[in-house]
Amino acid sequence: MHIDGTARHGQEDIATHLVAHFSRAFRRSRRWFPKWNDEALPQLSEEQRNSLSCPFQEEEIRRVIFSAEGDKASGPDRFTFRFFQTFWTLGKPDILQVFTELQSGRPGLGRLNASLFSLIPKRSGVSDVIEYRPICLVNVCYMIVSKVLATRMKKVSADLIEEAQTTFIPGKNLQDGYLVAQEIIAALTKDRRSGVALKLDFAKAYDSVHRDFLFQVLEQHGFDEQWVIMLQRCTETGHGSVLLNGTPHGFFPLDRGLRQGDPLSPILFIYVVNALCRMCSHVGGIVQWAS
Repeated sequence: MHIDGTARHGQEDIATHLVAHFSRAFRRSRRWFPKWNDEALPQLSEEQRNSLSCPFQEEEIRRVIFSAEGDKASGPDRFTFRFFQTFWTLGKPDILQVFTELQSGRPGLGRLNASLFSLIPKRSGVSDVIEYRPICLVNVCYMIVSKVLATRMKKVSADLIEEAQTTFIPGKNLQDGYLVAQEIIAALTKDRRSGVALKLDFAKAYDSVHRDFLFQVLEQHGFDEQWVIMLQRCTETGHGSVLLNGTPHGFFPLDRGLRQGDPLSPILFIYVVNALCRMCSHVGGIVQWAS
């Protein structure tokens, strides 16, 4: 396998350099960025803020656990959702305690927030590490927390995200983006009007998210401090190991970006992309549709 431009051979040599590669990839960026301020950004209502900050209920947690696919690949703890579905009565007190500690501000989530990076080739015959997609296999106890938070957040996001955003928002369809793009091009062609279509492809999209910017955006939308702190606990206490031939290697902090495989990542990423779209729209009369 080629890692950072050099061919590596043997399990230990490859593992050592994979760990070094991903440790660097998830190291916090020290790049400065200006404070972004959008006074017209849609705001959470008081009712929506209350729906996020109210105590977690046993039924909403149970519903998330039992709606999950039971036998998906497990994280470092080796448990699956099927285990908690089968032994819900036995495990319920411990799971409820995790949510109580999270909401009360106690820093206990980090002990559950470990993940394995499984390297999935983007196509057949690849040999360079950049041609693999690192998918996170996260501890199922953390996954339960993340899924519950993501479920709450999706319920309030439709009113905050631009209509053009069609992914990960309840009631919207990814196909709408393609259909509207076709309609716009057809209308410009029919009326013989000039226009520019800009397609952006994010390289390592989740990995490149600057968390300080993400939380700045959420605060400007009116998410209260308690909710933002809970999200920070989820994103900033994670550690990872690289899975190579079934064996985990290394244990390094995940200090930047969002993890593929974390239920919170898609909805948080949409807030970053939504902010980018608003920046573009402020530059001029740009017709934009992101999906």
